[in-house]
Amino acid sequence: TGILRTLDASGANPVFTYYRRSATSGTTQTFQYGTDLIGWTPVAIPGGDDVLVTPNTPSAGIDEVKITLPASTSPQIFGRLKVSIPDFDQLLMPFWKSTTMVEEPLFFAERVVGQPPTATLLFPAENIIEVKSANGQFTYQEGIDYTVNKTTGVFSLLPGTAIPSKSYGEVYPPANSALPNKIGHKRGDGNTFLIFSEGRYFHDLQVAVTYTHAANAWNGIVPGHAGSNLPKLMAKLQAKAPVTICQSGDSISFGANASGMINAPPFLPSYGELVALGLEKNYGSKINLRNFAIGGWQSQNGVADAGAVAAEKPDLVIIAYGMNDAFGVSTATYIANINAIINKVRETSPDAEFILVASMLPNAEWHALNMGSFATCRDALAAACGRGVVLADMTSVWEELLKRKSFLDITGNGVNHPNDFGHRLYGQVILQLISNEN
Repeated sequence: TGILRTLDASGANPVFTYYRRSATSGTTQTFQYGTDLIGWTPVAIPGGDDVLVTPNTPSAGIDEVKITLPASTSPQIFGRLKVSIPDFDQLLMPFWKSTTMVEEPLFFAERVVGQPPTATLLFPAENIIEVKSANGQFTYQEGIDYTVNKTTGVFSLLPGTAIPSKSYGEVYPPANSALPNKIGHKRGDGNTFLIFSEGRYFHDLQVAVTYTHAANAWNGIVPGHAGSNLPKLMAKLQAKAPVTICQSGDSISFGANASGMINAPPFLPSYGELVALGLEKNYGSKINLRNFAIGGWQSQNGVADAGAVAAEKPDLVIIAYGMNDAFGVSTATYIANINAIINKVRETSPDAEFILVASMLPNAEWHALNMGSFATCRDALAAACGRGVVLADMTSVWEELLKRKSFLDITGNGVNHPNDFGHRLYGQVILQLISNEN
């Protein structure tokens, strides 16, 4: 009985206490309280100063969680704990194969000064199933928080909405603005900066929409099964043998801005972990994932680190550079570095096979990167493919996404990192290349 949940209402501020296994921190946990059983106020866990999580209390592997509630004059107070577990089967279903889009992100902002903030779905909607905050803490209602034109997929916010949004001046702050969340500068305009932040800033501003749409709505590339060019990997997977996967890449592969990396609900892992999870579920093999990716790295860093990758005797190496190479590395140098990584790994591990990832696109309005390099690097990667080497073309996926969606919908930091949705798309594309065709 020492670890049962309790509500202490003896003081001015009621305190709700519960205990959880440390391993359950990957779930989304929300405490809700109210003075009746109708209206509930949510408290995110982990949250701010009102939530205290003490690891290994009262024993190893157990966390004590205390939520201090605001003082209340009500003679009664109710509390409840809501716990949800991500449905990875649903989240990893290739979106282009389904007529249900799951938790597509929207970022609401003024597109025109003085006009209601809007955001646009990837596809025209047939039925809106759920609209909630990306962190899962709040749900929103049509007619109260927003209106939606299902034909165009455009959401517009209503006065008094609970959905967060940004003004035009916050999305494009002046260079001399006191606003903290910005980065210089807008392409072609040194006096205008762009909204930017690491951590959970964007995650807490974004909304996740689940909806149904017409079949075959996706007009972009459709990744195919590439197992015939990865025969050694496929043989191991089909035999349910253990498989070692190594990642070599930059901050995207490191996991930047996946909610699990920024300690925010729903705590989704990075795309590499999603791939490992998907393969284990699909084949039953034990996947040993070794991630060598480092934030800020370019392809030349991957060459220097290739010996460490090779020492793991990998069955598959996912090589994912390009975002930071766009700061000035030529396509010729880039592809020479990618080939050097492959050759160096093969010296020690001749049976290793490779997936080359053509990077997602950055914010085209950010002046710092050469936008033209992404297509040329993708084409160079495609030309390098063959027996034992296949392409995961995220560049083309992002090109199609951005025909309808704002970059701010699908970013984790405003300029060059994906959010949970982006990591899911990376995972979906890579898994499509190597998953069981049936």
